[in-house]
Amino acid sequence: MNVKIERLRETIKKELAVLIYELKDSRIKGLVSIMEVDMSNDLKNVKVWVSIYGDEKSKEETLKGLASASRFLRGELTRRIGLKYAPQILFAIDNSLERGGKIFEILKKIDNIDNEEGEQD
Repeated sequence: MNVKIERLRETIKKELAVLIYELKDSRIKGLVSIMEVDMSNDLKNVKVWVSIYGDEKSKEETLKGLASASRFLRGELTRRIGLKYAPQILFAIDNSLERGGKIFEILKKIDNIDNEEGEQD
């Protein structure tokens, strides 16, 4: 990947984390972590993968709050970083931590079954 784009992605990730923390939207209740930022080659579209701590309802509300604030975030991001174009920001939920936890539990159960079978032999 282009070094410039990679550096810009990291800068956007850091600035968005600060901006989201500063948002005063009542729908954004849970802990929001930016997991990944994908950027188009023309730098006009940004997809932000977020992990939201909480139940499904609070995740949906938080995602709606983020989507509602995307226009504000777009302007602030452009101003703070000094971008030529204001990129469209799309938020999406990243469930990789939850899936990783489920896989870990399955592997742990398999390991326990193997240990029980080994003790019986």
